[in-house]
Amino acid sequence: MSEELIQRGFLKKGIFVGEYEYFPTHSTTLKQYKHQKIIANKNYKKYETRKPDGLIVDRRNKSDIQVVTVIENKKPSEFQTDKQKKEAIEQCNDLCQVLEAKMGIITDGIVTYWINPLHSDIKNIYTDRTTGETRSYSFILSEDKQKIQNNFFIKDVSQPNYEKLDVRTKDTYDVIKKILAQTSNQNSIFEKTKEVDPLNLAKSVWQDIYVNTGKDPTKCLYNVVELFIFKFLSDLNVLKSPYDFYSLLNMYDQGKSNKDVLEFYARNSRQEIIKLFKKGKDGTTIINGTIFVNSDGEPVESQSNLFKNSIRKYSEFQSLKNIKKEFKTKLFETFLKQSQDKSRLGQFFTPRKVVKAMVEIADVNAANFVCDPFCGVGGFILEPLQIYPQIKSQFETNGDIKKIKLLGFDKGSDEDEHRTIILAKANMLIYLSDIIEKNPTLTKNYSQYFNDTFKLLSESNLGTLKVKFESEEEKPDLILSNPPYVKKGSRSLRDEITEEGLESEYKSSGVGVEGLALKWIINNLRKGGKAFVIIPNGILDNFANNELRNEIKNQCFVNCIISLPLKTFFNTNKKTYILGIEKKINTNIKQNFPLFTYLVSNIGEMLNSDRFEIEENDLENAKNLFNQFKGSKNSFKVDDSRCKLINFGNFDKSKYWIIEDFWEENELVKLGIKKEKKIYSIKQYGNFLKGLINEIEISNEKIKKIEEEISKVNFVEKKVTDILDIYLGEAKYTKEYINDNKGLFPVYSAQTLNNGEIGKINSYDWDVEGLTWSVDGSYPGMVFYRKGKFSMTCHCGLLLIKEEFKPKIDYKFLLYLLNIHFPNYIQGQGNKRLKKTHIEQDTEKIKIPINKEGEFNLINQKEISNKYEIIEEIKKNLKDNYLKLLEYGISLD
Repeated sequence: MSEELIQRGFLKKGIFVGEYEYFPTHSTTLKQYKHQKIIANKNYKKYETRKPDGLIVDRRNKSDIQVVTVIENKKPSEFQTDKQKKEAIEQCNDLCQVLEAKMGIITDGIVTYWINPLHSDIKNIYTDRTTGETRSYSFILSEDKQKIQNNFFIKDVSQPNYEKLDVRTKDTYDVIKKILAQTSNQNSIFEKTKEVDPLNLAKSVWQDIYVNTGKDPTKCLYNVVELFIFKFLSDLNVLKSPYDFYSLLNMYDQGKSNKDVLEFYARNSRQEIIKLFKKGKDGTTIINGTIFVNSDGEPVESQSNLFKNSIRKYSEFQSLKNIKKEFKTKLFETFLKQSQDKSRLGQFFTPRKVVKAMVEIADVNAANFVCDPFCGVGGFILEPLQIYPQIKSQFETNGDIKKIKLLGFDKGSDEDEHRTIILAKANMLIYLSDIIEKNPTLTKNYSQYFNDTFKLLSESNLGTLKVKFESEEEKPDLILSNPPYVKKGSRSLRDEITEEGLESEYKSSGVGVEGLALKWIINNLRKGGKAFVIIPNGILDNFANNELRNEIKNQCFVNCIISLPLKTFFNTNKKTYILGIEKKINTNIKQNFPLFTYLVSNIGEMLNSDRFEIEENDLENAKNLFNQFKGSKNSFKVDDSRCKLINFGNFDKSKYWIIEDFWEENELVKLGIKKEKKIYSIKQYGNFLKGLINEIEISNEKIKKIEEEISKVNFVEKKVTDILDIYLGEAKYTKEYINDNKGLFPVYSAQTLNNGEIGKINSYDWDVEGLTWSVDGSYPGMVFYRKGKFSMTCHCGLLLIKEEFKPKIDYKFLLYLLNIHFPNYIQGQGNKRLKKTHIEQDTEKIKIPINKEGEFNLINQKEISNKYEIIEEIKKNLKDNYLKLLEYGISLD
């Protein structure tokens, strides 16, 4: 009998880890394990005397005891060289195969290897030193085909209840369960978890709420998010019966009335969510819808039918467990850009590719306190959780790890409801969903995390501008932010600053809200700390901001200025830059290293409403070069024509800080940033004007002739739906789908660039001649001619001539006609669109040529098409010449 088993109290049971038993022994032989019925009663031959460092076994079925894993522990000094590691792994694998274990774990407490003894790999064949047998194994690989190296840790406390396991033990248990579920004697690679993107579902629900209620798009969005959270928490098993989504859904099936179900949601399910995730001191939690319930939380009975329809739509979608983490930011950007209030406030939301690049140049993992004082939906605060696992892990372990403080502010009031903090907290819930799923009883803790991380400032119109960190130790050492930039309203803020006695804090703050925001950042950044801030061009080139620029260089080192392309942000053409600064410890020290500058033309996605991914990504190159520059600022060399290292003394002498001025004009032309300027002599310009006048006269004669010929044609009036069948595209054609299914067949959307094509895939929905129109986007109602194999997104529709009229109507004639007709029937204000229903309800008629018998005249249609082409050519030539008049320079030499 083993003394060790007696002393450790393992004669009857080991340390329970859920349903398994863990035996962390060192001196017990397999024979002794067998005698105590801890492992199967078999003849282990030469291995009877082998002493494993640890076993995990499943003894729920006493007649079929299974060894789950064998553990091989090594001292770090014995686990350094490749030879030492190879011998330790083989030693573990020997025991695994003898015991028929499902996996092996080899660790020195720092590095851990997980192996599959059931799956041979030709690279890992070896001879067993004890028996001479040939053996092999495979390393267990992650979804990305990298060796998994999750730390092995099991607390020395028996706990059969999974929910009560400590976090680190739970992590080890989860890895073991995943290996058991996904590996075999044929496979050692984890299956890639397919993430789901509920964006189109959210769009559909939002559209229903918007159309049925007519409420502001922002308010509609809060309700979309609230119902999303309701199902999301139910799928995570955090919200349980009878309050969960599926219990409520079952009430409809049981014949409960729509009003009864909505009342149950308002007074029970919704209150349970608020109970689980308590409101912070700012009064916000993760939900705040005010359409299905009123401000007091009472059900709005008039919306009970709409509530049911929304719930049904969510029920038809798969589980929300594995949603894409950028979903919440995409959702917010997609809908809030349609709100007129948003553009008035000047609050622009940062594309995730820009957020990611800024986080990756900021060394977030080296910071102690990261702050975004104008945080919106929290992208800069939450993106580090996705990039740096060690930062995310601080929310799941009680171990001795570095804690990085994360804090985001935003302002709002009961009146305007611009409470993006609510969505930031909901977004954080999604980023931490895998942790919360493992700890469904700890919602109180996570609620506190959300409330500590994101704070709504509603006591004053100043919002963040009234916040002040009193001591140097309290200040953040890293600030990442995209502050609002508007001039309107800044005067009232400055008046309030005066009333609050804060004038001294905002001296030399330039003009506009952006100047106040940047001055706040400089004031509240810790000495030696860094900030990366998105700024408008006015900070750099407005004379009124000269004092602010002096304040920046006096208080800070300027590390980088990166130029972003126009339309980087969804709803503004404003020219913007990334400014990187470091607060001086001693303001007497002058900057003795160059300024890193870079001109970005592409950020890795189309700069339109579709935002489809593209290969060109100058921002990624800028990020990589800047990260290299940081290590050797004065000796760094660069050969990228978009990048310049500018002597700061020379830079500071320039009146303004626009970095493009440090490139020659021919360099900017070569980069495609500037158009080449052509020069006319005065004589050439005079000849050009004479030619233009002559061309206008000729064009005028052509127009008169067309007018005369058209007057002789007879027409009949028809509604669009009389002659055309109407179809819509598919919501599934997202940028992710296109990237995953690349091929030869075009996909058309609402964009007008590139003839409406946003990518090519390996399949097609249509093989026809027809017309497509843009449902929404920058130019809703624009019509294109198509012929061949293609597919369409839900932002695009297809018009096909009805079967009985196909030989009698010309598509190109309809193309010109509908491009004139459709723009007149676009509906909406901030969110303009021409939907299928708008066309179907259109009572206005289009004119089609007919012959003397009253039948459609195909010849006349084609003649009119040709006339339209002539007119379009005239318009194009006049436009081109007009642009030449404006763009070409004139030399008087």
